[in-house]
Amino acid sequence: MLTRFLTSTLLILIISSTSSFTQSFYELNDSMVDEYQKENYEEATRLGLLAIAQAKIELGKDHPDYLVALQNLGNAYIELENYTNAITYFTEAFEVDESINGQFTENHARAANDLGLYNFYELNFEKAQNWYFKAIAIYKHLNLIESVNYFTLLGNIAIVYELQDKDLQVFNTQEEILGWYINYGDTNQLDYGIAL
Repeated sequence: MLTRFLTSTLLILIISSTSSFTQSFYELNDSMVDEYQKENYEEATRLGLLAIAQAKIELGKDHPDYLVALQNLGNAYIELENYTNAITYFTEAFEVDESINGQFTENHARAANDLGLYNFYELNFEKAQNWYFKAIAIYKHLNLIESVNYFTLLGNIAIVYELQDKDLQVFNTQEEILGWYINYGDTNQLDYGIAL
């Protein structure tokens, strides 16, 4: 009887002591950011993964702070040049942001451009091109085609086309890129994934 009592008491103590070691999402995320700022990216990704798991429990996937945690983790993976994992977390962040806000913003366009860039780094030109076209469609939808980011995006598409040996000249200036878009842009591709 005493052995059973001691075993039960020991089990309760172990359970309660392990639960006191669990950090909250905010503590984990703050620690992740601290490690990131110290350029300790391996530890930042470890903490970021823990923060995301804890955010799912504490906040749910449709919470803005969960979105921030996904972006933080994606950024840490970029610093480690692990673009495959970065793409995974940035893609989820893009989808969560769309779900939370219910509409596209310029941040979505920049995120789509970044996802194109990370796929480009992974030499996945087709996916890069698709993300670039999605970004263009968002810029067009928001009527932001005069944005500097939009011109940069057109340059990114030109590079992808060139590397895929598609019929597109290399451009030297932003005006040439805009001229290409106006004269040669395939507007069917610009509606990629978005109901305008």
